[in-house]
This record gives sequence, C-alpha cells and structure tokens, in this order.
Amino acid sequence: MAPCSVPSSTTANPWQLKVFFNEEPIFGSPFQVDAFDVTRVQVIGLQSATVGLGQQCNFSVNLQEAGLGQLDVKVTHRNRIIPVQLVPHLRAEEPNRCKCKTKEDTSTSISCRMKWVRGTFTLYVKPQETGHHVLQVKYGSQHVPGSPFILRVSGPPDPSKVRVTGPGIEHGVLAVYQSHFVCETKGAGAGQLTVRVRGPKGAFRVEMQRKSQKDRTILCKYHPNEAGDYLIHVKWSGEHVPGSPFHVHIFETQEDLQHFLNSQPTEPKWRQQWSEEL
Repeated sequence: MAPCSVPSSTTANPWQLKVFFNEEPIFGSPFQVDAFDVTRVQVIGLQSATVGLGQQCNFSVNLQEAGLGQLDVKVTHRNRIIPVQLVPHLRAEEPNRCKCKTKEDTSTSISCRMKWVRGTFTLYVKPQETGHHVLQVKYGSQHVPGSPFILRVSGPPDPSKVRVTGPGIEHGVLAVYQSHFVCETKGAGAGQLTVRVRGPKGAFRVEMQRKSQKDRTILCKYHPNEAGDYLIHVKWSGEHVPGSPFHVHIFETQEDLQHFLNSQPTEPKWRQQWSEEL
C-alpha cells in the first residue's frame, strides 16, 4: 500500500481523497472531503461592543473564505443562555440549500454545504439585562479569531447622570479665557453626547475627544474670539443634561467680569449639588 501524505493548502475548499488497494482505487474513490479554515472567519460590527438595554444589535459573520463547516453561535450572561437569531444570506435560486436547526430555542446552529451570497450571516441579539455578555462564535467546533467576544450592556440613557465641569462653562475674561470643559458620562447608560455652542456671531465648531473608545470622559473645547454672550447646549441622547444650556459671559476686562459676578445671585442648585457630591 502506497504511503499517504496531505499537502498544505492555501484555500479552504473541498478536497478529493483517493484511496487505492494494490494500486487500484477502492469502491467509491475518490471521496470528497470538506475542508475549512477557521482563521478566515470574520466577525464584523464588534468594534463598538457597548449596547443599550433592550436595544437590538446586529453583527455580521463572513464565511466567504473559510470553506465548508458548521457555524455555532451562543450568547451567555451569568451562566444563562441568551436568545439569538442567526440569519443566512442565501441566493434567491437556492433558498433550501442551508440546513438550520435550533438548540433549545436559544442558539442557532447552521450547517451549509452550498454557497451563500457573500458567504455571510447576520446575528441579532437583544439583551434584557445589564452587564457583560459573552458571545461565542465557533466554526467547525473551533473559536473564530477574537472569540469569545465581550458585549457590554448598559442601562437606558439617563441624562441626569452626566456631569459637565471645567472653565469652559464659566464666565471669564477673553484674553485669558480657558474654553475647555469635561463631560463625564459614567453611569448615564448607553447614549450619544452632542455639544453645540453659539456665540455673538453664530455657531462655533466644538472639538471633542476621549482617550479611548471605552472612555466615558469626553474633553470638549471651543475657541471664542470676541467678548459677548455664549450659549452651550450639552445633550445626552437628545436630552439636556443638568445645567444645560449653559449661559457663559465673556468680558473684555477683569473689572467688567467682577462687576457682573457681584450682581449675580447665588450658585444654581444643580451646581451646588455637584460640588457636594465631588
């Protein structure tokens, strides 16, 4: 019997296995052997892995270059399995080529032996609890690159938890004015921060940045170029945060600023509360 060797491959495609006995092919030879490469599976859409409570999120799984295998997806939270929906993108002329079966109505295992449109699936999950959820994506019983993934599920947006501090929301003198301020969104749930500034001659461009994608502290800065009244709108998911809109008066001289401050009432209650908490 001749020795058997398996060459390395750069493609994850079906192979033909030829089996000989006494230099003659046995019955059924050659056999088709399905091959797959789990390293070529791509999970797309997990760059921002923070989702809101009760919000449906979706990700794509691309198997185009991975060959033929079985795709298994599972989401867990505190050792409980979370329901997910896995939808294949099939060609219209091949609607029944993919075999799907549901495991305990919680995760979907899909085995497909024909081509899909772009070889992709869409995964839908709608978390009902806050906290870290674990997303496992396996192909041929092996974890795909990056799996298991962590989904951070936060509560609904709560603008009242956003804190805005810094000299950029205080009155000041134009020549020495520091126009930056900080928005702290920790505890405010999933949402989007929007900042708008209007000055004596209309809207101002606002620079916004944070150290990393996961950072909940956003540094904001604008550039006033003349004395006058400025109005700063800070919103979280479309709702004003405490103190917004902020009314800022910038003066030409220190004397003008001091005269204005002496004529003002005591600090607003929202700022007094923040001072006590800090």
